[in-house]
Amino acid sequence: MEVDFGSEEHASIVYAALAVDKELQPDKVKRGMTVSDGKLSVHFEATEARFLRASFSAFVDVLTLATKTIEQFGQEMKLTSWLERQANLDLAEQQQNGFGSKGRGATIEHTGKGERLTKSDRGSSEKQRKEVSRGVRGGRSEDLTASIHLLYTFAPVLSFLLLHYLLSNVLVAALVA
Repeated sequence: MEVDFGSEEHASIVYAALAVDKELQPDKVKRGMTVSDGKLSVHFEATEARFLRASFSAFVDVLTLATKTIEQFGQEMKLTSWLERQANLDLAEQQQNGFGSKGRGATIEHTGKGERLTKSDRGSSEKQRKEVSRGVRGGRSEDLTASIHLLYTFAPVLSFLLLHYLLSNVLVAALVA
């Protein structure tokens, strides 16, 4: 089987992810992989059809995860450029919204007495917004609102860092093996 990724780098990333995924019964299923010209070639050998099906199914699962990850982040995705873009977007939103900070699902409004958190869902009623706002005013609520804002703002960065960490461990494990 041959899968064309269009670039040597993408094929190598998928190869590294698949190389760590060892067969549970290597005496019954053998899998060989090579990368050339942006294409990943895979060859399966199995003693029984059920082992071949299980191995191929696991292969497709890892392949799907790796390709979706590459598709989402792309090869030009750099963490520093993402952080800079995010900071510029946050600054633009703050200036546009009267120095309020918006994240996904919540708004933090900076007032003279502190900060107020309101839900920014379109379907939420005014009553719900007031309840949320009342529940987090004063004292330690500022820490809570700042934490919620950071969580909503940097969730994509955190997921990218986790994915980068996992893929780098996969690559190291592939190189060691």
